[in-house]
Amino acid sequence: MEKPDEKCARVFIQDGYLWNSGNFVFRADVMLEELQRFEPEIAAATAAAVSAARKDLTFVVLDQDSFGKAPKTSIDYAVMERTSRAVVLTADVGWSDVGEWSAVWRLSPRDGSGNSLRGRAGRH
Repeated sequence: MEKPDEKCARVFIQDGYLWNSGNFVFRADVMLEELQRFEPEIAAATAAAVSAARKDLTFVVLDQDSFGKAPKTSIDYAVMERTSRAVVLTADVGWSDVGEWSAVWRLSPRDGSGNSLRGRAGRH
C-alpha cells in the first residue's frame, strides 16, 4: 500500500510489515524475461529505444521517440508486485531518502569546526 494513513501505518508496523524502499537488485536477463512476461509493451518500447540509441562521447542516449511509447508504469507495479522470482530481505544499510538540503547536511562529514566541505572548497 502506497502512503498509508497513520492508523494503517501503525497497524503495518505492529504486524511486522516491511517497507519497500524502491531499491532492487536483479540480473538483467531475469528482469527482461519478467518484463516481457508481464508488460510486453514496455519491453518492446525499451528494446526499440536501445536499438535506435546513439552514442554521445561515452554515453549511450536512448531513442526518445521509441522510449516515449512505453506505458508509464513503475517497475514496482509492472514486475515486482507480480513476479514469483523475487525475495524480500530486511537490511540496515544506512539508507536515507536524501530529498531535501537538511538531509544532505545531516549526512555530510564535518571538520573540527563543524564545516562540511566538498570539491574545491578551502580556507583562505
